[in-house]
Amino acid sequence: MPINPVKDEKGEDLTIYVKFPKRRLYLKVWQINVGRVKLYLLDSDIEKNNEEDRDVTLRLYGGDQEMRIRQEIVLGMAGVNLLTKYLNLNPTVYHMNEGHSAFLNLEIIKNIIKEKQVSFEVARDIASSKTVFTTHTPVPAGNDIFPLPLVEKYFKDFWPRLGLSREEFLKLGMKPGIDLDEGFNMGILALKIAGKKNGVSKLHGAVSRELFGDVWPNIAANESPIGYVTNGIHTCSWLAPKMKELYNKYLIPYWQDNIHEDRIWEKIRNIPDDKLWAVHIDRKEKLLKLVKESTTERLRRSGYSYEEINAIVSKLNPEALTIGFARRFATYKRATLIFKDLERITQILNNEERPVQIIFAGKAHPADKEGQDLIKYIHEISMMPQFKGKIFILENYNIAMSRYLISGVDVWLNNPRRPMEASRNKWTKSICKWSYQF
Repeated sequence: MPINPVKDEKGEDLTIYVKFPKRRLYLKVWQINVGRVKLYLLDSDIEKNNEEDRDVTLRLYGGDQEMRIRQEIVLGMAGVNLLTKYLNLNPTVYHMNEGHSAFLNLEIIKNIIKEKQVSFEVARDIASSKTVFTTHTPVPAGNDIFPLPLVEKYFKDFWPRLGLSREEFLKLGMKPGIDLDEGFNMGILALKIAGKKNGVSKLHGAVSRELFGDVWPNIAANESPIGYVTNGIHTCSWLAPKMKELYNKYLIPYWQDNIHEDRIWEKIRNIPDDKLWAVHIDRKEKLLKLVKESTTERLRRSGYSYEEINAIVSKLNPEALTIGFARRFATYKRATLIFKDLERITQILNNEERPVQIIFAGKAHPADKEGQDLIKYIHEISMMPQFKGKIFILENYNIAMSRYLISGVDVWLNNPRRPMEASRNKWTKSICKWSYQF
């Protein structure tokens, strides 16, 4: 694996720390080489820490709000110090992907105040010039909100270093005019300090301006300084190799360098239908093999007999119209909407002349009971007599699995509740273009 511990000047494993109430949390530093990009990881599972603190970096989701605020202090504040103090790097721009890392603003401001001997206001302006915030969800609950006593516990010795009072500090994470009982919102903290703010599609930018309009009470909500940068995909990372071979043969040379231009795709019609279909069928068969293996393993663990399992997976049909749904099982994504009319979907899935099968994959947040119930409901539907061998749900969804799904299905199912899906335009356009349009 291309992962190694970072060494200090003495050749020993580099260990940094961040201050917690009445103690330090020590963090071992690892470096992963992702191609030409260096990725640094902070690890709390070392002997210097007590048992409770060793779990801080153990898992991303799970634990209570106190565990979450510890993780975000590590990510934002220890992360900044690792780069600037220990690795001697001077980032031009810090990008906050959601509010989880927003505490980095406070660490940057503290360091500027100490280094340049300036006021909080001046340091804040400098920090704004080098920070960017991307919000990904228009759902208010998507932004971490910490109870004020918890914030005080971890920051009561910190805000004096910024030259702020308790009230001034806490209001950094609140909309103007809000009582101090509302909680400390990490998204608000990022919005108030970051110099650039954006959503991830045109519609999401508009929704975000309305959602966070109260942060800037003196201007109209639709004029809030939140723009958008439409999410996209790296085409050649997701394009099936055999499909890429066809593109290389029939499109203009170096087509991948200018995929945003319509002229690049004018020759797509020159690809013979039979060659294009043969590549798609090849990808589809590989997907169905994956579905068979995953379903067999899952049902075997659940105690189903060989005969029952075989009766289900043997119905996988490469000639059937294959519909795919794969994403996080949040309720607003409406994974089960297609089952709203069971009588109708029963007729569709059991039409022998026009066979159809549906493949689901994805995970729910560990704390999202309603999302977990959706997965359970789909499993129960899939085991109904009329749906056995027609509906499949895959475990352990990840990027590797998504490559098979995206290139193997015929139709990508996407029906989120408007306007809750921030990147709806991204998926609708990109999946159509690269997966099944042709």
